Amino acid sequence: MTTPFPLLRLPRLALIPVFNYMDPLDIISFSLLSERTNKLSKSLRKISINSISAFVRSDYPRITVALKNDMSVGLHLYTEILPGEVNVMLRNGMISWEKGSITVAKLVERILGVTSCESLEYVILRGPLQLEVCDTLAQLPKLQKLVIDDSCSDSFAKKALEIILPVTTEISLYRIPFESREEFHTFLKSNLNELYIHSQFSTFTLDDFLVTNALKVELRQVLFSVTDICQFLTNWFQTQLST
Repeated sequence: MTTPFPLLRLPRLALIPVFNYMDPLDIISFSLLSERTNKLSKSLRKISINSISAFVRSDYPRITVALKNDMSVGLHLYTEILPGEVNVMLRNGMISWEKGSITVAKLVERILGVTSCESLEYVILRGPLQLEVCDTLAQLPKLQKLVIDDSCSDSFAKKALEIILPVTTEISLYRIPFESREEFHTFLKSNLNELYIHSQFSTFTLDDFLVTNALKVELRQVLFSVTDICQFLTNWFQTQLST
């Protein structure tokens, strides 16, 4: 039987060598336990990393942290308690919480707080999710790539795009959540560098993409007839000549 050690009761100077000895996964895990441990981790040791990526779902986010030494630390953060585990248990890179004790948005916020990385490399949103996750992501200076999975509802996907668009320049859509051509055109005119569509669509046509401001557009897993493509190219050339 082990005896609990009152780590948080130690003076700050005594905690410094303890934190210096801890590996990055331990630092991140410790910072997620509470607001107090998060603040302590931020003040005593921030982790130098190259990038952070996140696969976010309502039941758990999967976050990968790429360290400066080219190693990656994977965290599976379950917001539902795992069978046979106690609350806030770390084992083999997996951490579990009692359901409802902490939100996905708070998890992402705490991890960003203890690292030197101010932005996420990419985020995959897989619904259903709460919009507070998007609010947290919108506070980042930059999000390199946002992916909207086809499991997200149209209403959530549209709201997520509205919130996060100002901080990202690359988007992949596995569903087109827009019902009207006006909504779709407003999105296409956003300040994007790259746009990837991985979904068939019948409401819109190739000509709708003529209004986009994106520097690069790729339509993957989308089928068009030769007539559609020829008509699009004709319209595109006419647009270029008129400008």
